[in-house]
Amino acid sequence: MNALGLVEVVGFSTAVYVADAMVKTADITITRLERTKGAGWMTIYVNGDVGAVRAAISAGQEAAEKDDKFVTAEIIARPTEELSRLVKPTKTAPVAKETVKINTEVKNKNNKTKK
Repeated sequence: MNALGLVEVVGFSTAVYVADAMVKTADITITRLERTKGAGWMTIYVNGDVGAVRAAISAGQEAAEKDDKFVTAEIIARPTEELSRLVKPTKTAPVAKETVKINTEVKNKNNKTKK
């Protein structure tokens, strides 16, 4: 990994839109898309050569700022091996937890159950 780039935005759909703009701008690889804690923030991790990552981060920042959803961006040239181990690519997208069925039974005045 020559460079690591991170863009933090508000919202999942914004993250997908920004990631798309970044990939179309430069020859980079999206390493992961991660939901961060609080306020619906998402972090997009990319890697590639330093120039490509700079161009992609710039395009991603511009795309997010159009909708006022940009939080922050960072570029780390030549990240250390320890950092590379922390930022491992995800193999698949995370799957949403199973939804819980809500009891929709309502009792009327005669205590009869109605759905």
